[in-house]
Amino acid sequence: MLEENGKRKGRKVERRKEINLKFKISRSDIFKSLFLLFTIYHSLFTVPIYAQDLKISARVSSKRVVLGEQLKFTISFEGGSLRLPHLKLPELPGFDIYSSGTSQNVSIINGKITSTFEYNYVLVPKKAGKLKIPSLSINYKGKTYTTQPIEIEVIQGTPQPQAKTKQRLVEKSFFAEQKFNKTTCYIGEPVYYTFSFYADRMLARNPSVNLPDFSNFITENFPPRNYQKIISGKRYFVSELKIALIPIKEGTYRFPQASLTIQEWSFPSFFDEDFFSDFFGGGRSKTLTTQPLVLKVIPLPENGKPANYKGDIGNFKIKAKIDKRKLKVGEPVTLSIKIYGEGNISSISQPDFPVLPNFKQYEVISSKKIKKENYVLAGEKTFQTILVPGISGELKIPSIKYSFFNPQKKKYQTLSTEEFSIKVFPSPKEKKETILSLKEISRDIRYLAEVKKLKKSSNSLDENFIEFLIAPWLLFFVFLAFKLKFFEKLLPKSYITRKSAFLKAKSELDKKVVDNREFFERAEKVLKKFICDRMGIEKIDSIERTLSQKIPDKSFVEKTVNFVKRLQTLRFSTTPVETDVQKTKEELLELLGELQRWI
Repeated sequence: MLEENGKRKGRKVERRKEINLKFKISRSDIFKSLFLLFTIYHSLFTVPIYAQDLKISARVSSKRVVLGEQLKFTISFEGGSLRLPHLKLPELPGFDIYSSGTSQNVSIINGKITSTFEYNYVLVPKKAGKLKIPSLSINYKGKTYTTQPIEIEVIQGTPQPQAKTKQRLVEKSFFAEQKFNKTTCYIGEPVYYTFSFYADRMLARNPSVNLPDFSNFITENFPPRNYQKIISGKRYFVSELKIALIPIKEGTYRFPQASLTIQEWSFPSFFDEDFFSDFFGGGRSKTLTTQPLVLKVIPLPENGKPANYKGDIGNFKIKAKIDKRKLKVGEPVTLSIKIYGEGNISSISQPDFPVLPNFKQYEVISSKKIKKENYVLAGEKTFQTILVPGISGELKIPSIKYSFFNPQKKKYQTLSTEEFSIKVFPSPKEKKETILSLKEISRDIRYLAEVKKLKKSSNSLDENFIEFLIAPWLLFFVFLAFKLKFFEKLLPKSYITRKSAFLKAKSELDKKVVDNREFFERAEKVLKKFICDRMGIEKIDSIERTLSQKIPDKSFVEKTVNFVKRLQTLRFSTTPVETDVQKTKEELLELLGELQRWI
């Protein structure tokens, strides 16, 4: 009996040990759980959130166009926040839609930031008549904002008379060509690739085109265009595709032939001898090919490189301004530096702002406006900062220098802004406390503001007493369930992988890196892995094609692709990278959060 009792007690002890090992929770885990619980509780119920107004508008370049002509469509957002809501274009069955770039403008007035974002599109009407662009509705912070619908009148153009001829030109009725605007370029210099299709008659169906692979380049697509051209006295209708290629590595690149498959109608002239044979033999399929291309990418010269050169390439100009020249001690003055011209606007680096001992300086905020007019990469990038003088008197803001490489002149150039002189008057004693209350808000908002007291509601605690009582314990038990991996036993692995993709990405970004280039490489891998986990796929061949299958918002897909291009540019930059890694990390996490709502 004693032996059996001893064995039973031993088995009970072993079972308890197994249970303890299986559901072991250390004291530190419990403290972490409680700390996380009250942190979430505090952020949910005690942090005030101030809603900011948003203005949305839509406009077109013209309300009356000829069939086949292009129409510029712009959607603008204006508000005090640097974050944008999701934009989903409505169905436009009467138009072909092409993205034509985005622009961002940031203005600082009395220490407060106002941001304006613009999404530009090119619309090509498919039919004549009155077409309508419906109103856009968007929900932002509990409010609904709506634009006015726009009505477009599309008129039928007058066809140009074609010369009558008895000679058959079937052999040259269709042909295609591809070309670069130059065969040799520098690293980072935009090169323009053009594919053109010539036709003297209509096709039975839309052609399919196969272009070379440009994976080793950063690409910027232009809206397609259609026009007419006379060649050897014969009128052709030309369809043209244009892409800006920005090389990131030197070397000689060879591009194979581009091909175009067409289905033609062979309607001959009535006076041709072989009229009936060609008439009944219509609808022939034909593949057109172009000649191959070669592009040589050379490194930038070392001779004459300025000490402050950061890798910018293009033909730029610089301009500086301040919003006031007379102010009092403690009042903010905004210094703006605008760099504009032709080139890769996205890669323009921040100029070196001087250290001013008599001023309190704040973080530099950048905004950009990319233009694709006249099928050339151009635009402007603006850098703004706030300066608060600490003493009175005649103070100077010295000249700022900016260096870049001009591929047209094949040499480095250094530009300088003008020097500013401002007059600062003494501040009254009663305004000293206001100076101390100025501070920089978190990077998500980024503007100067006085701290306001949150108005308490007299009956808010009585109305939400049950929620305040139950919510902390509910969050606590949910956290413990995750800690014990309880949900992994109930849910499939694919579901857990999808739901934990964001936390895995954030954990991977928090790991230490040796240098900035390693971080940019890791950031690109994290973004691609996040998309794979959310969509349940193994790898990504093209981010643009993969996201377009799930996300109807072309502007958001373009935003994601441009972010990847920027990471690649920073990673393969020929000069030392001085970009704020923490800021890039925050932008990536914000982008992942937006992707999480789409896929």
